[in-house]
Amino acid sequence: MEHLCQRIVEHFEADWPQTLWQWERLQAEIRAMGKDWSEEHPGGVVSVHMDDVLPEPASVIRLARDCDIPSVLPRAAYHLSRLSALHNHAQEDL
Repeated sequence: MEHLCQRIVEHFEADWPQTLWQWERLQAEIRAMGKDWSEEHPGGVVSVHMDDVLPEPASVIRLARDCDIPSVLPRAAYHLSRLSALHNHAQEDL
């Protein structure tokens, strides 16, 4: 089980860049995804937010704390600090 857990953590860590150039590359990929989505759905209402497709930093921070994966905490916190509060898509209470 230890080997399996380590592989899961490695994949989890790989989703979060460690260097500035990796962050810039990720941002470029995200912009390209948004552009592709807009081109495929011109003038339509966007029914899927990027947060529904990409890892969301606050959720990653929670998971990292719950599962004792401290290596991604600084990365996710950095990503969270780069997001505007104006882009918060709060879900309705159920």
